[in-house]
Amino acid sequence: MLHTPNGAVRWTYARLWDRAAEVARSLRACGVGKDSRVGILMTNRPEWIAAFFGVGLAGGVAVALSTFSTLPELKRHDRDAVRARAGNAAGMISVKISFRGVAAVLIAAACAALLGCSAFSFFVANAPNALGSFRRTADLSYGDDARQKLDVYAPRRPDHRPVVIFFYGGTWSAGKKSNYAFVGAALAERGYVTVIPDYRLYPRVRFPTFVEDGARAVAWVQQHARDFGGDPDRLVLMGHSAGAHIAALLALNPSYLAAAGVRPHSIAGLIGLSGPYALVPDTATLHAIFGPPYTPSDWQPVHFADRTAPPTLLLHGADDKVVYSAHTEKLRDALLSQGVDVETHLYAGRGHADTIASFTVVARYRTPALKQSLAFLGRISALERQGQPVADGN
Repeated sequence: MLHTPNGAVRWTYARLWDRAAEVARSLRACGVGKDSRVGILMTNRPEWIAAFFGVGLAGGVAVALSTFSTLPELKRHDRDAVRARAGNAAGMISVKISFRGVAAVLIAAACAALLGCSAFSFFVANAPNALGSFRRTADLSYGDDARQKLDVYAPRRPDHRPVVIFFYGGTWSAGKKSNYAFVGAALAERGYVTVIPDYRLYPRVRFPTFVEDGARAVAWVQQHARDFGGDPDRLVLMGHSAGAHIAALLALNPSYLAAAGVRPHSIAGLIGLSGPYALVPDTATLHAIFGPPYTPSDWQPVHFADRTAPPTLLLHGADDKVVYSAHTEKLRDALLSQGVDVETHLYAGRGHADTIASFTVVARYRTPALKQSLAFLGRISALERQGQPVADGN
């Protein structure tokens, strides 16, 4: 039994157990456990998965602590004492080193490579956040429907910065907020309160219901931002793919937010990742989602570009075969023609998922999307601190 102040080890093991249970659920979703003894063991005995996490985490600590020999300020006898505790979780906590998810990443990556299941793609993306330095509050309701819930990721020490509201993609017909915890973690660990809402999907609903859900989520955030240390009057709308479409419509067509009771001019910025801003339905499903009585002038964000639009950051893979980068170029040109502050980056050789994957620890090298998003958010924060408006309020 390890004894540490404030039950730190018990807390760590609880987080590992939660992650292990998530792995087991993902394994079952992928069909593992039907045909092999190992699969049955892994899907029904999460304690074994937790053990793998613990062993790998301790190993990562041991390896990393060995690098302390390069720190001149650490005396030799102190280094030896720390190394002696390398296998002890209490040692990890007492020296305050964050090696979260070292084992989780390795185990998840191996499983993903072997199984090729989308559930594991999200597990790999989220595994390093198991012991993240942020506060997550899950399943807060912004409406009466089961899909009208959101998760909030808050920094440990918030300082009234803009709040990011992230809408995930999935062709307006799939997705869940928990899969995108890595986005909330990446931004919250860097000081930004981040909110990720679910919204109702096709075939239950069609356009514009999911956009209206997004507006209700924004209204909830404005009402509760201060509870988590964020600024309710500086909201940044962000999304990937279909979520970027929702974020752009909310930012550019004021009628949605006005109907939800959001205060005018509180949208401080828009970040769009690989969004279909000039959508023309080209499949039976899209024709069903976007159809009469509505027309492209209702659902295409490019039609709503005007001088009141907030500062905008547009990111897109130049080799995107799902949503062509021409969508981003059209929205960029429409906003620039109105004198709007627009920053655009097209990534050569990158596809549709690369922009959002770059928010994960394991795929951050794919594009500089996270770095550029943080720079954009920092610029918005700096403008407000200097007393300058972040958008034209007329």
